[in-house]
Amino acid sequence: MKILRRAISKVRILKELNTILLKRRDNIVDIIGFIICASTLLVGIILLILGIIKPLDAFLLFSAFLVGFLPIYIYLLKKRDQTLLICFTSRYLMEKDESKLDDLLGILIAGKTERLKLDPVDEFFKSIENLCETGDVEMRRRVAEALPALYQINLVRSKETVSLLRNDWDDKWKADNRRRTIESFNYIIGKDNNLILDNINVIEKDEFITIIAMVEILHFMESIISKKTIKNKLEKLKTGMDKIGYSQAEINHLMKIWSILELTKEYPSSAITEFTLISQKKHDLYLQIFAARNFRLLCTGYPKCFEKSHCLSALPERSLGFMENFLREDNHRNVRRPIARECSLECLIILLKNHNHRSRAKEIIWKLINDNDDIIRITAFDKIDNILDVDKEFGCRIIEHLVKNEKNEKLSNRAKRMLIRYDTSFKCDG
Repeated sequence: MKILRRAISKVRILKELNTILLKRRDNIVDIIGFIICASTLLVGIILLILGIIKPLDAFLLFSAFLVGFLPIYIYLLKKRDQTLLICFTSRYLMEKDESKLDDLLGILIAGKTERLKLDPVDEFFKSIENLCETGDVEMRRRVAEALPALYQINLVRSKETVSLLRNDWDDKWKADNRRRTIESFNYIIGKDNNLILDNINVIEKDEFITIIAMVEILHFMESIISKKTIKNKLEKLKTGMDKIGYSQAEINHLMKIWSILELTKEYPSSAITEFTLISQKKHDLYLQIFAARNFRLLCTGYPKCFEKSHCLSALPERSLGFMENFLREDNHRNVRRPIARECSLECLIILLKNHNHRSRAKEIIWKLINDNDDIIRITAFDKIDNILDVDKEFGCRIIEHLVKNEKNEKLSNRAKRMLIRYDTSFKCDG
């Protein structure tokens, strides 16, 4: 019994540690460092006031301590992500699956923890890579959507996942996960440019949307890599498109897209006119897709700019108008899909807080949740936690609607799990 109580006590400690770290996961190491440094400074000041040490000695003592503490601080920074993964996993085990928790208790009771010798980060990424190789397309999609977070956990360890997803292919959804992988590079520009540039090339079965994503990334990298590198990459993209069977007209569209991207930097007013015409009229499909993906470039600081009460550089009305135009039912699904992307949904969720734009933002989100394209509904639902944070009533309405009406089994099951998960926190009204 003593052993069992000890094991249960360890689990409780893990749970408490998990709660503390998850609440402070962004700055827990900084807090520890601040407490230690502040305590040392306080002791030094007291000693100085009491005349035990001289000012110069106090300064040298404090400087020496900081230099000595630096290696420990760096070590804690490196171990923070491992600790968070352990806590995150323990929380999942405790809340999601009793049988797995029972297995964990068995390990603790048997005293096998010292024999495991597991690196939590390495084991975590091995599991992710296994999903990329053997999981169904929806699981691979969710891994691709999570790449920005994986980069934060361990950028080097993420490279194998990037390699697997960059070559992903599905008979129904084609190269969708390839595109998502390219889009994720926006989060590591300036952190690992070699990884990005190594993957900015056309490979067999790459769709035009994937190539658009590559051109967008090159546009965002313009300020940190040479013009010669940009030019060479664009030429290689054209050569790659020709090699796998794209027509000259499609290659010309690629360069037209690049010229419009350049216009957003050099002549914003002309770019606004160009985007407005594309959104209102029946332009070429590729240009419509491009415009739906990039109208945010017309707004400085998008989407955070909408948090300001008066924003002259980013008019919410204009962005909402673009979204409504691109979501017309007669538009191709690939024109509608970008409105469900994270960058667009973040804007809509921010506008849910604004009484002047809340109604239109809700209408657009509701359209996404009811779109006849599975990917649009699934991707929009990925942000349900954020919607619930801002408007619980509206979030519950979405969840209950999907539970009752959703035909896609994967999405329906996610909505049901979400309903159960939040039922203990608040009651959803019908």
